[in-house]
Amino acid sequence: MKMKIFYDEQIFQHSFYGGIARYFTEVINQLLSKYNDEVDISLFRGFYVSRYDFKKQENFKNLWSFNQLASNKLSKIHFLLNYIGSGCISRFGQYDVYHPTDYRINKLVDGKIKRIITVHDMTQEKFPQLCRT
Repeated sequence: MKMKIFYDEQIFQHSFYGGIARYFTEVINQLLSKYNDEVDISLFRGFYVSRYDFKKQENFKNLWSFNQLASNKLSKIHFLLNYIGSGCISRFGQYDVYHPTDYRINKLVDGKIKRIITVHDMTQEKFPQLCRT
C-alpha cells in the first residue's frame, strides 16, 4: 500500500526563486521519480508565484495548480483562496501525511492526518529585530 502525502501551497505563494521553494521542488521531484511505486504525492499549489516546476507532473496523484502569476505578489484574496482550498482538499484525500511547505499549520487541514514540519531557518523568529517584516 502506498503512503499518501499531501503538500500545501505556502512556500510556492511566497517565494519567486530560491531557498525553500527550490528545496521542496527538488524533494517532491525526487519522490516522484525514485519512489513513485511507494508514495502517492498530492500538491495543492493554488495561485502561486514560484518559477520552479515539477519534472514528472504525470506522476502526481493530484496536482491542483490554478495560475502562476506574473508578479511576485499575491493579493489577500489569493492567499485566502489558497488557505481554504488546501484545507478543503486535505479533508477529501484520506492522506497519511500532511507536509506543510512552511512551518505555519493550516488549521483547516484535517487534524487526523499526521504532520511533518521541516524547519529551514529560524533567524526571523530567533532575531526578529534583525529582519524586515
